[in-house]
Order: sequence, then structure tokens, then C-alpha cells
Amino acid sequence: MRRSRRREAAAVLLAGLLLLGGCGSVGGTEPGRSTSPSGPATAAVEQPTAGEGWRLLGEGLTGEPYRTGVATTDDQLDALWRTAGLDDDPAEVDWEREIAVWFGAVYGSGCPVRLDGVVVADDLLHAELTLPGEPDACPDDANPHAFVVAVARDVLPDGPFHIQLEARDPYPGEPEERTLVDVGLTAPGSTATVEQLRPDPALAGPAEPLVADGDDLPGDRAVRYVYRADPACDTPVLGPLDGSLWRPADGEAPWDVADGTELTLYPLGGEGAPEMVASSPQTDWLLVRLDEGHGCP
Repeated sequence: MRRSRRREAAAVLLAGLLLLGGCGSVGGTEPGRSTSPSGPATAAVEQPTAGEGWRLLGEGLTGEPYRTGVATTDDQLDALWRTAGLDDDPAEVDWEREIAVWFGAVYGSGCPVRLDGVVVADDLLHAELTLPGEPDACPDDANPHAFVVAVARDVLPDGPFHIQLEARDPYPGEPEERTLVDVGLTAPGSTATVEQLRPDPALAGPAEPLVADGDDLPGDRAVRYVYRADPACDTPVLGPLDGSLWRPADGEAPWDVADGTELTLYPLGGEGAPEMVASSPQTDWLLVRLDEGHGCP
């Protein structure tokens, strides 16, 4: 699933500011068809349990969002199953003919995500994820939905290859959404070591700078900020940052950020911008600048 629309918009805006300064399918997906769950709405149907070249081993509202993983042995599957947060024992996999793949998909509250298939395009294997209903009406929170599937070896790329949630590249700062598989796994019973199954370090990107109360905000990049609750204020406030306090805009989701949580802040504009996005791993909030002194709003 896409990352929060607000965070995407902020990232695109920041990127704009910085700028100013062959396909096959598994499971019936047509070549060239978009597999983004933000595409056209589809009728709600039950979760499929199998398709051409894949079968569902387990799924649940567990694990972490924006993640993928691979297993080629029983021990690796045990670890993958636990990381995905699934209960009971792992399902059986025929390692001669299959490997296991975890898709740590994402959904907004009230908008469940469905796995419709597995797609192979050149050296990429990704999920075909669908949001039934009206995706544009979904909230911006990011909740995990784990899908662990067995994928037939005869549909895998020759290798090395990589695995991710969607056809589009993962967002910067989400290196664990793309799993690099440094060996070919089409041969019956072939395995990969833990070192050969790894996140893509290129996606980690440079760390955002850490700002503290009293600092200015750069208008051209995101920053990190550790939230400290002010017990004297009934309304949550951040800062002062860039010479002002900041509070959630009217109509935003309830503020549930624990004291000491690190947030990523995305200014929405250049210097002196009146708004910014505060992002936690689960939810985004639109913040507005308070220009009237530094007291509680």
C-alpha cells in the first residue's frame, strides 16, 4: 500500500524544492497493468488462498508495515514467521519446489488490503495488492497486514533478484521494504544464506538532521524531532521551532504520540512555511504554526 498521502505530498514538495536548487506475471496479472492498491476500486471479495505460481501460507494484522522477507529453509521460515507476527507453527513448504516470501503490507483503518497475486517483472518479484472499495477515502494511518506465501521456483527470476511490495520503488528511508536476494533460487532445493537475503542499503539514504526546541527549520528537507509533552498545555504543542510553537490543525486525528517519541517533520514550503507534516511510524498529522507568542494555544 502507498505511504500516507500527506507524507507523499510533503516528500514531493521537498524534492521539488531540491530540484529547483519488460514484464511477466504470476497469478493472471496482465503485462503493464498497475498493481498499486491506490488504483481503481474493485469489488470486495474474500482473500484468495492460491493462484498461478503461489499459495497463501498465513496472513494476519500483525508484524510491521513496509517490509518484505524471504525464507529458503525451515529455520529461516521459523524466523520469518515470528517477525511477521503470525501465530501457531509455520505452514509446510516444499523446499524442493518453493520458497517462502513475506509481504508486510499496509492498510488504513477501515480499509483492509487484499493480496490478489504475485507478479514477476524481469529481476523483480512483488505483490499484487488491492484495496477494495474507495481507496481515496481511506485514512492516512499505516497499519500492518502480513501475508506469507509460498512461491514456485519455476516462476522466480533467474537471480540475483529483489522483492518488494509494489512495482514502484520503495520510498527513501524504507530499506527493509526491498529484499535483495543475491543468488538464484530456481534450482530445486537451492538455498540462500542470511547474508544473501538483505535490505537494500541504497534506500536508507542520509539521515535527516535532528532538531531541538529553539532551532530553525530548513525549508528544503525533512528533519527529526523528539517530542516532549508540555504538562501545562491541554493541547499538544511542538517547539518552539523556527520561532513558533506548532499544534495539530483543526480536524486532525487525536494526538497519541508518547513523550520521547522521535517524529519526522516535513515543512510544507520554504522558510517561514505556515504548515508542516509530523510523521510517526503509524500516523501523520498536519501541524500549523502559532504566531501569537509562545504560550499554550
